[in-house]
Amino acid sequence: MSQAEFAQTYRIGKRALQEWEQGGRQPDSAARAYLTVIAKDPAAVRRALASE
Repeated sequence: MSQAEFAQTYRIGKRALQEWEQGGRQPDSAARAYLTVIAKDPAAVRRALASE
């Protein structure tokens, strides 16, 4: 999945993803927790976001 697709799917700013991947900054604790949930069960996150 591209950065753009990931950002759109999980509603994360594309710029934030780029900065995290390039080491410009680290995700805060809430973002780290969210990324952990995405890593463990991405389908559940997609379902939860789809119901909004």
